[in-house]
Amino acid sequence: MGLTEPLDGRGAAIQAKVGDPLVMEGRTVGQPRREVETLQVRDTDGTPPYVVRWEDGHDGVTYPGSDASVTHSA
Repeated sequence: MGLTEPLDGRGAAIQAKVGDPLVMEGRTVGQPRREVETLQVRDTDGTPPYVVRWEDGHDGVTYPGSDASVTHSA
């Protein structure tokens, strides 16, 4: 299991690499947690935006919010 790295209190973005799972917690009561796979990191320092694969199989670009964390793959 890898380390989980959330956004910090200063607004500094998480850093991910290809293959890292990205977890977005629900923002409201009843909204489910979403887990996506990082397919592409567009910035060399690992910060967003990311191309991800959503649970339903579609790919898209995301800029994760403060409810997101990344679990670094081994």
